[in-house]
Parts: sequence; structure tokens; C-alpha cells
Amino acid sequence: MTPRTKVLLALCTVSGLSVGVFATYESRYSMTPPVPPAVAASAFERELGVAEALGFARERVAKVRLPSHDYDIGGYEEVVVVDAGECVAVVAAIEGRYRLQRIGLGRSCAFGAWGSRWESLTQEDSGRGGGGVVAHAQYCSDVREPLRLCVEARPGDYSYDDRSGQGVTATIGIARVSEAALGGRGRLNRGLIAGL
Repeated sequence: MTPRTKVLLALCTVSGLSVGVFATYESRYSMTPPVPPAVAASAFERELGVAEALGFARERVAKVRLPSHDYDIGGYEEVVVVDAGECVAVVAAIEGRYRLQRIGLGRSCAFGAWGSRWESLTQEDSGRGGGGVVAHAQYCSDVREPLRLCVEARPGDYSYDDRSGQGVTATIGIARVSEAALGGRGRLNRGLIAGL
């Protein structure tokens, strides 16, 4: 090897190592650590406690799977019937590498399209901030109506690619109170996606 080749080889090696170190250093900011189940459970109980402090009574709590849809979006929906003069609180918490994007009660849910709008009466959207760990929305109705509870989540960072098809685990709770017992709709105090 000539001295010139050795210098060129050394420069290429140093350049390659520098690019690799820089890429690793920069990518650490885009990697969202997974949320441990205990942290999600604690956030969930804290938010459900906020509703209970207002007088909402816990109706049910369930663990659900949000299956993957387009763009790795996980969406879950179920029918929730709200009676006339009744208020409902819905709380969701998510664990793992996904983050909650939206939660709402409405007439329909639309998953799978970036920026899609739900036909929603109450909707919380945290897509601008990357999403949260826990979400809590409250709604009161004047008439008896079947609504859809819609929960949407996306991976917490662009580099996470879940090809397992198993989706993501979320805990969802529903609590109810009569509007009279609540003391009126002016006491409703939630609706934002909250991070930890």
C-alpha cells in the first residue's frame, strides 16, 4: 500500500465512524421509550380518580387491544349508550411504544388516515404534540343516545415499526353520573390528552 492509499483509507474510516456516531447520537432523540404497564396503570387510576372526585361512578374498566390500521394507527371503538340527563367520563391509558392521539364520543370513528376527522361531539386531539399516555373526556347528553367511544393511538416515534400485527394494549374506563348529581355541565373538567 502506498502512503497516499493509507491516508485515504484512514480518512474514509474516520469519516465513516463519524457519520455513524452522529447518526446514533441524533436518533436517540427520536426514540420514544416504551411506557411500562405500571406507569400507564398509575396514570389511568389518577385520571379516573379525577372523575370520581366529581361524583362519577366507575361503571367498568377493561383492557383492550388496539389493532393496527394504515400507517400503524391503532384504533378501538365501542358503543356507549348515554341516557337523557346523564354525563359520561371516558378514560384511556396506553402502554408500550404507542401514544394516544385522540379520544372521543361521537356518531362515528374514522381510523387510518392522517388528519381524518371524526363525527364527534367531544374529541381530544394531541397529534400535534406527539401524543400522550392517558386521555380523559367527559360528555353530558340531553337525550338518550347511542354514541361511539373512539380511541386512537400511533407509534411514539417514526422509527418504531410494529410488524407483529398484535396491536397495542390500552386500558379503557367508563364512569357515569346524572347531570343533577354532578351539579351541572359547568363542573366538567377534563378533555385533554395528558402526558406524564
